[in-house]
Amino acid sequence: MPLYDERAELAPRDVVARSIDDQLKKRCEKYVLLDISHKPREKILSHFPNIAAECLQYGLDITRQPIPVVPAAHYMCGGVRAGLQGETNVQGLYVAGEVACTGLHGANRLASNSLLEALVFARRAVQPSIDHMKSSSLDLSASNWWARPVVPNSPGSNVMDNVSRKTREVRRELQSIMWELVVSSALARHESRGLHYTIDFPHVEESKRLPTVILPSLVNNNTWSSRQLHKQVIF
Repeated sequence: MPLYDERAELAPRDVVARSIDDQLKKRCEKYVLLDISHKPREKILSHFPNIAAECLQYGLDITRQPIPVVPAAHYMCGGVRAGLQGETNVQGLYVAGEVACTGLHGANRLASNSLLEALVFARRAVQPSIDHMKSSSLDLSASNWWARPVVPNSPGSNVMDNVSRKTREVRRELQSIMWELVVSSALARHESRGLHYTIDFPHVEESKRLPTVILPSLVNNNTWSSRQLHKQVIF
């Protein structure tokens, strides 16, 4: 890490992730190693009890052995634009957490700051949503537009298997759609900002600080191959 940033592992997560990705590509490796075994065993276990327990299930003692590490996408910055009470431009719709775009953390959220998004804004959104539900102007007839779910009286194994299979299919399809929207958005930008980094335009430019609008044609007409996308854009 010192080769990429003087702050080493304490550099912002996008810098660390790009550095790991660069090393994996140069070395044709599947992972890099994070070693904290030089710290006292008691301190490691007290600071990282969950990580230590999870790794131990796979036979890895992080107090004595290095941890295999790869970059991973585990959250999103952005989402539905929201106000200070979690309100959106759709009447009655309130959002909180990582689905919300509040601007609190800029383009590169710091570790654990998601607690502010999830807890503080969730609490802020509660009372306005209750007030909205109690208002006399609320039209509850819209709920009749949705079909009521039908659950078998005694679902057999086939039914539950089909539900599980369909759930997996829908999840994979949704993940694929979202990755295409994110990649298409990154390719359309002529700058790098926060988590979105492109080697063609590595610098931040204030003149390019504009909202990204995704249209269906942008995804459907995208002719980039997966190899080209992987080469051009690093998340």
